[in-house]
Amino acid sequence: MILTLLNQTAVQKTYLSGLVILPASGSVSVTGIDQFNIVTDGGLTSDIATNSVHISDGTNEYSCSDAFRYLLISLQNMRVISGGTDGIMIGNIGDRIKVDATFSTATTYSYTSAGKMFKATSGMVLISSAGTVPLFLMINPAGSGKNVKLNKINIFNNGVGTTPFYTHMTLNPTVTSNGTVVTPTGGLQAGQIASITQCYHSPTATPGTNIDTLMSFNNSYESYENFALWLEPGNSWMMDVTNAKAQSVGVTFEFAEE
Repeated sequence: MILTLLNQTAVQKTYLSGLVILPASGSVSVTGIDQFNIVTDGGLTSDIATNSVHISDGTNEYSCSDAFRYLLISLQNMRVISGGTDGIMIGNIGDRIKVDATFSTATTYSYTSAGKMFKATSGMVLISSAGTVPLFLMINPAGSGKNVKLNKINIFNNGVGTTPFYTHMTLNPTVTSNGTVVTPTGGLQAGQIASITQCYHSPTATPGTNIDTLMSFNNSYESYENFALWLEPGNSWMMDVTNAKAQSVGVTFEFAEE
């Protein structure tokens, strides 16, 4: 897959802590296997959202939403999952393994019937201006004695305009204020176990270690993203959202505790 970045500004841009340098008003091709992590670089996705960087496949040039689509294809074909200090780079086979690791229908019902399956939603949160804003925070308290097993994420917006937005999932953000409490709910009317996970929307925080980047392209968008991630006691996740314009965005997390 060819991934060439085209700088639309007179300012040099740097990604992946200097691994990829995009000259002012110039171009650079991402070719090395260690460089494909650039598809999850928040600086690049921000530059695409503001039309500062275009993407070329060697024949066509893409901007804004088309560039996001091409970037998403790159992400699907070369996904990076954190592992140690270097990370583990896997291709399409690994993607299928990752999806297969999420809950089967039988497993979901098993967790639900045991009172261990939960959902937590932010509702619609107004992002009043363009930029990056923390959207949702999940905390597994130290000493909880349980792992939080994230299964699925549902992202949605209010359909105002067709401007794309994207989100980052990060591990252990620096939190100044937790935000508004969200109470996780289970599927049982009787016998439901109380969730140990602390959830909040609209926190005040700075991102931690990037886990994944999710993108939206369409008006009134709704996306289901499968994950096989565990949150151990004493750790937290945060999702932030980057808009190119004001709009309302929401997210629902589906997870088990065990």
